Amino acid sequence: MRLIVFLPILTLCAAASAAAAPLGVERFVELAVKNDTSLLSAEQDIVISRQRLREARSLLLPQVSFSGSLSRLSLEYPMVTPPELGGRFLDGAYGDNTYALRAHVVQPVYTGGRNRNAARMARNAWSQSRLLLETERLAAARKAREAFCETLYRRELLAAASSYHLRASALGGRAGGWDALEAGAVSAWFAREKDRAGHVYAASLAAMSALIRNENGGLELAGELAAEPPSGTLQKALITATERRPELRGEIYRAQMDEIALNMAALRRYPNVYIGAVYDMVAYDADSFSNMERTGSWAASVAIHFPLSYDWWTQIIQRRAQQRQGSLKRVELEESLRGELRSAWNEAAFRLREAGAARAALEEAAADYERARRASPAETGRAAAALRTLYEKELALFESLYLQKLAAIRLAWAQGKGLPE
Repeated sequence: MRLIVFLPILTLCAAASAAAAPLGVERFVELAVKNDTSLLSAEQDIVISRQRLREARSLLLPQVSFSGSLSRLSLEYPMVTPPELGGRFLDGAYGDNTYALRAHVVQPVYTGGRNRNAARMARNAWSQSRLLLETERLAAARKAREAFCETLYRRELLAAASSYHLRASALGGRAGGWDALEAGAVSAWFAREKDRAGHVYAASLAAMSALIRNENGGLELAGELAAEPPSGTLQKALITATERRPELRGEIYRAQMDEIALNMAALRRYPNVYIGAVYDMVAYDADSFSNMERTGSWAASVAIHFPLSYDWWTQIIQRRAQQRQGSLKRVELEESLRGELRSAWNEAAFRLREAGAARAALEEAAADYERARRASPAETGRAAAALRTLYEKELALFESLYLQKLAAIRLAWAQGKGLPE
């Protein structure tokens, strides 16, 4: 109970410490994964499936029962009590009171494999719930990385707008006449860009704070918006995705569960064999159980149940159809994941080339701007207008880097990677 009470406090303390120091991407992903509600719900699914596994295993154990009853009699003829009251034969000829104790043990000897298959299915369900937890963790990590990447992107846009606003304001301070008017208009435009960028950046920070349950604000990010080239080859990435994606591994357990369900449907025609023993103590004197004629009775039995079901064959046909549906779904999922990985790989490679071209174009435009400014230092109005061209090229570079980083995150997720190191 104390752990449950202190857990939110520890989480808030961790979030507060994260807000006090610059927050790196790995630390942010770690905090976001710990605070993801879907992940916490998936953890409870594991608890539920583990208990169901224990219940299924208990079917293989002897079923032991103890019962006792006290009956006050006023009978004109013998009677049998309902099962809820012990199912006992009562005869008023022995007295007005009947005291009884009973213990019985039943052990399933042969159930056609139904109990073992039920335990196998419960175990596969437990394994599948663990893979679902891993899937939720990967999804939470991807969401956190994308949020961190977007905030870095918004921070770069704000820094660029602030820098160009200062440069345009400086040009306006040295200009006069029409040049001053043009430079002032450009400076005002950059001021609006700065305000918009600041507003969006603050919203991104608020979204990050919500992911880690940080109510204090004051997040400071550590890191830069940089490209992340794909590592290895596409073929190797496809192999890695097939081995590591929890969805594909979960489909293996689903296939096993479909096979078990088909076996259980086929086993419905097999008999059940039980052995059991019952021991009864019945008396008509509560103090001493003095009437020994009916005290200490016991019985041992073997029972065979033959199930006769008219829907046995229809159930088999249904399970086979469901098994086929599962196979088709697994093929569809595998093709979907392969297609998503190829798309992310191509997107990351394209955006990497695009970012390189945008950087080269920005550097060339910046060099042309410096040469023109040194050649005509008095034309401050035209210089201020040219700043907008440089700004747009820098925005194009940041957008390419941002989209390339998103593609890299999606590529890592498609390979089953991306959890905090």
